[in-house]
Amino acid sequence: MLSILENAIYNIADFNAVFLNTSKADHRALQKWKPKQRETISGNILEHRRQSKRMYSLLDRLCADGLIKKEELNDKILLRITSTGRAKLDASKKQQAIALPDFDYHAESNSEVVIISYDIPEPEKRKREWLRSVLKINGFQMMHKSIWIGKIKMPPKFVKDLEN
Repeated sequence: MLSILENAIYNIADFNAVFLNTSKADHRALQKWKPKQRETISGNILEHRRQSKRMYSLLDRLCADGLIKKEELNDKILLRITSTGRAKLDASKKQQAIALPDFDYHAESNSEVVIISYDIPEPEKRKREWLRSVLKINGFQMMHKSIWIGKIKMPPKFVKDLEN
């Protein structure tokens, strides 16, 4: 409520400035005037609180999962990555380093309906997201997250990339 009032006050001030600086003959400036949506102090505070809450929730989750630990030193709290966290980080970096194929498949229309079903485990989430993107780009429709349908003939290059 306070942010709405604050915004209204700024808009009234803007309108008065335009009104007082325009002659009676020049109504164009008044016709062009539109209220501005401003960044408000209260809006900034609320956004800062939301971001802080999100960060603390993330830190709590990382602590609960044993990926980081909190330590006190001279009345300061330090966050350190644990050996479990380090292992997970290294595994994530290795996974990111593995390049996935491009999306440049030239699928052709097909008179027959093609159904693609797959089961890709959670640790290989990137591959699953890549496959979903390729299927969507090439005109398949999602029936379920792991079942896609379409009258599309995928090229042999796609099948070869799937095998790799």
